[in-house]
Amino acid sequence: MPRAHLARGRPCPVFCTEVSGTVNYPLWDLFLTMLELFVWIVLIVLVVWTILNILRSHNLSALAKVGWLVLVIVLPFIGVFAYLIVRGAHLAGEQVATANAPQDEAARRYERWEAQGKGGAD
Repeated sequence: MPRAHLARGRPCPVFCTEVSGTVNYPLWDLFLTMLELFVWIVLIVLVVWTILNILRSHNLSALAKVGWLVLVIVLPFIGVFAYLIVRGAHLAGEQVATANAPQDEAARRYERWEAQGKGGAD
């Protein structure tokens, strides 16, 4: 049966037990643990983003895609940064083209509609 101890001169209202160990986790260790967790999360997000980007690339052959995927999966840190260095310039243009595709199609549709004489209130 646990011992009751005195809390400010009164017995503990519930059964109290003593903790024999102490926790020593300084603030600096907490900071380093959080930093390490953040770096791992960023690396995982970069690997997933790179894999999706490789699979969506239209100008890579199947063999090139397999090569990049193997490199990124086997050596994620080196593979991601190698992919960003080698294909970085192409990525920006591809993302802009992908982002502008819906607006460009809507603009072309509107121009066709105007050219047919269905628009405007004269």
